[in-house]
Amino acid sequence: MLARLVLRRPRHVLPRPRQLPRPAIPLAVRRYSELSQSTPPPPTSTQRLATEGVTIPIQPPEYLAILSRATQVWPAPPSIPAGWSASWADWSYLLTFYWLSPYFLMLPQIEMLVNIRYALPGETRPVLFQNDSQRFVFTTVLNPNRFFLFDGAANALFRIKGARDESALVAIMAQGEHALQAALIPMVPNPEGDAALARILDRDGSVVPLLAEKFLDYTPVPTTPWEEGHGAADDDVPPEHILATMSALQKEAEVLSRQAELDAERAGVDLDALRRDAREEEEAIVRAVRREGDTEVEEDAELDETYKELERALDNLDNFEDVEELMRLARAEEEATRSPRSTRLP
Repeated sequence: MLARLVLRRPRHVLPRPRQLPRPAIPLAVRRYSELSQSTPPPPTSTQRLATEGVTIPIQPPEYLAILSRATQVWPAPPSIPAGWSASWADWSYLLTFYWLSPYFLMLPQIEMLVNIRYALPGETRPVLFQNDSQRFVFTTVLNPNRFFLFDGAANALFRIKGARDESALVAIMAQGEHALQAALIPMVPNPEGDAALARILDRDGSVVPLLAEKFLDYTPVPTTPWEEGHGAADDDVPPEHILATMSALQKEAEVLSRQAELDAERAGVDLDALRRDAREEEEAIVRAVRREGDTEVEEDAELDETYKELERALDNLDNFEDVEELMRLARAEEEATRSPRSTRLP
């Protein structure tokens, strides 16, 4: 498995997901700004994953690990305003923002939005979300006393005025939508960040040093269209990717095999006996397959002889009724010959 380089990653935020060797789940998670208003009840992130999939493959254990980690590092505020939620398993756009994106460099879209376009430094920590309106509230680890609201329908970011901490944030939001709207201050995208995003979409690899220096706390790894899920067909996959993937999988299999042996030894399992039993079972299966093949050959030979007898009889018969009777007998003999085979599993 390939791993993305992560530098100075704080312990109290979600880790960056691993980049898997190749896409395996169909493209379905769209850009947040392109989503239309959903009809209630909105799907949870788990439902979206099951029915739509994501561009970049994610294995169920990894998805569950993200949910578990989110629950640990994104605690709910002291109280939840009406119409909002902090149950991250129910957030429709969890993977939209916090999983790999299908663009060059495969940066999570939360980083493309917050760290690059608006040039806000550091990790983000979501606080509340609202699926119906496609909005979520978050703060940053470096400046936890500032709170922001991203409106997906409007594709706009706002700072929430007067929200010095979570209690003040909840107090504003608890007064209703009018009070929340009155506290929103529009954020202006950073021109250099917008230009950097345009270079990412243009697959300009020279943008990497700029991203590492001014916007991110690590150096992104350039990716190929094949890795991003919209490149070459299977038969056009670059050989170096195939070799690298096969080598990585082989090494991982060796590690897992050795770990299993160590665990078995610690548990007092007789590995030699297990290997011996496995060999004997394999040999028994091979013998059974061979016997099955020999039996089929014998039955086919018997069937061929039946047809030959029928042909010889037809050559000597002029009476149609005799031919019809002979055909009936031949069919009955054929069914009797085949009936034992029909009870076997393929």
